[in-house]
Amino acid sequence: MRAGRLRDRVAIQSPPTGVDGFGQPTGEWVDVKERRCSIEPMSNDEYFAAQGENSLQKTKIRFHFEKNLLKPTYRLVDKRVSPNVIYDIQGEPTNPGNENKELIVIGVRRSA
Repeated sequence: MRAGRLRDRVAIQSPPTGVDGFGQPTGEWVDVKERRCSIEPMSNDEYFAAQGENSLQKTKIRFHFEKNLLKPTYRLVDKRVSPNVIYDIQGEPTNPGNENKELIVIGVRRSA
């Protein structure tokens, strides 16, 4: 992976930890880390390969490999634009070829 490809920056957030009397989560998402990444819209071929629905805007997000960087419960927030763009992580991060060079996640985009 070439470092020049990582032109974007996102905040990695963990979900709220509190619960109310009905068992619903309460509180705010908390920034865990900020990392450089590459945000790439997926092509139609990749939509079908990921067994996704075309009605959702899915995005491939690449990071330098870092052990335990991401969890499926986290979300990614691109704060460069207003309103912020939020990407919900779909599935486990992948480590192509187990080479420990990069992590790839599929994010479903939604506006804040």
